[in-house]
Amino acid sequence: MNYSWKKNLIIKLLPITLVSTSLINIPRALGGTYKTMCSFAKLAEMEKEMLSKRRPGDDAPTKIKRNSSKCYVPVEVTPEAITSPEISIPMSKVTSWVKTGYSHRRVNTGVTTTILFGPLGALSFISKKHQYSFLIKGFDSNGKKASIQMDFYEKQAIERLSQELPLLTGLAMGEEKPFLEIMKIRLGF
Repeated sequence: MNYSWKKNLIIKLLPITLVSTSLINIPRALGGTYKTMCSFAKLAEMEKEMLSKRRPGDDAPTKIKRNSSKCYVPVEVTPEAITSPEISIPMSKVTSWVKTGYSHRRVNTGVTTTILFGPLGALSFISKKHQYSFLIKGFDSNGKKASIQMDFYEKQAIERLSQELPLLTGLAMGEEKPFLEIMKIRLGF
């Protein structure tokens, strides 16, 4: 069979396709605001304040634990910078980032619901508990070393940030910028 006409068509359409796709400006990553756990300093401050207001008969440890689980801080991730309430790191000055943590099945929940609800309760063995931390290192706009730690318990936020950080920073997880680039950032070039 003669496929030369198809070959010629592909050769003619290829440049048009390449030019048209390069003109479409698709944003690399949208970024967004993430709800992360409070820093240890803020949690210690909350604990100190609660202990100072303690009354006789209060169950302070339970109150501290309850309030610390409700303490969230917004961290905004944009193509320009990663901004927390305390610090901001421009994307061009991020030197490395790393993700650590774990996911595991909730066995106790599965056993309990299976006992209570029978075979239908066994579906809860599917659920998982997630706890991940992202540590982003770099330099702030003044050239001082800075780092932002973000702790997550929600799978959607973990997956989204794992996909966006390589696109926004240009670095793979655990990869560091070369020494010369870091020195240029430090010196302000």
